[in-house]
Amino acid sequence: MAATTPAPTTIAPGSPPSGSDLELETVSTGIILPSPPDKLQDCHTDEQKTAWVVAQLKLTPYNEVLDLIDRFKDVKRFFLHKTVRKDGELQPVTFKLNTQPRAKSFALLLFTKRENKTRICKQCTSSKSQGPHDQCMQPDLGYGKGACTNCIYSGRGTECSLRLEIEEQEAQLKRAQGNKPPKLTARICRFATDRELERWLMLVKEELGLRAVEKERERHR
Repeated sequence: MAATTPAPTTIAPGSPPSGSDLELETVSTGIILPSPPDKLQDCHTDEQKTAWVVAQLKLTPYNEVLDLIDRFKDVKRFFLHKTVRKDGELQPVTFKLNTQPRAKSFALLLFTKRENKTRICKQCTSSKSQGPHDQCMQPDLGYGKGACTNCIYSGRGTECSLRLEIEEQEAQLKRAQGNKPPKLTARICRFATDRELERWLMLVKEELGLRAVEKERERHR
């Protein structure tokens, strides 16, 4: 499907060099995406590929994707096309935007904030990963439910290890609220009230005090 030439799209403040996975908002000046070529095979830079994808997304029939673009407006990072080795040569993986999950994954990649900048899911670390995004990008939890954009693209968002970790942490939090002993994590502390944190701190101090007394008794036996 050939894309009509859209109005120039502003990238949110900042533009890393082509091939960089840095967040664009970390740089001080904004740029304008170039006019996209009519065909993906005519794109030779990350900027051109990003512009081509944005143009295609603006023509999508999927309202959720259009709503994401309308809500965030500014592109926050480039699309870095994953490459795999075929017949001894590195070649870009093929991708399509012909389903709602596929189009949504690109909209989330390009337009939403990144929730996690350090963790990589198991699918993206696999040698069998077909991307199509070179980065394992976990979008804002309000939109991707914790899954990375590659897993969303492949229709396996519910199996993404990043999402499963969050679901387990939420389950632990529910168990904590039900007075069952949870595994205390930073995420549980983040959602706890000040009163709960103060109570836990008091309990920890009391327990450490009791253990110190026991150790002292053992030392004098």
